[in-house]
Amino acid sequence: MFAWLSRLFLAAVLAVAGVLKLLTAQHSHPPEDMDLGWMAPLFEPSVVIASALVEIGLAIVLLSRAWRWGMLLTLVLALSFLGLLVALAQRGVGVEHCGCFGAARVQPGTHMLLLLGMAIAAAGSLAIQREPARHSASRAR
Repeated sequence: MFAWLSRLFLAAVLAVAGVLKLLTAQHSHPPEDMDLGWMAPLFEPSVVIASALVEIGLAIVLLSRAWRWGMLLTLVLALSFLGLLVALAQRGVGVEHCGCFGAARVQPGTHMLLLLGMAIAAAGSLAIQREPARHSASRAR
């Protein structure tokens, strides 16, 4: 049950984030006065569109039979985004300018908690070892 709820939660968050990014991808440039350093190319419209498509594709994988791979990739993605937010914070760039949800503004604490929750849900779902239903049905005979 936990894995199924995690799949739905993660798929919903990824799909919403991906769609919101796609809606504003052409206007994704951060303010010019921000010093993004090595992270500047990550805010280019083509990278934002690619990121949005990856998130939407990952949402679909989470709802498929390959959901375990989707969980693993979601864990990697959530931890990568957390690392990016930390790197932005170290440069003095507010989380509200990251563009993770397109033009929608998410409070920094909420943003970090959401990404941390995504990582925990993905890791927890991967850690749960359930026996497939077909094996348990054959044992009942």
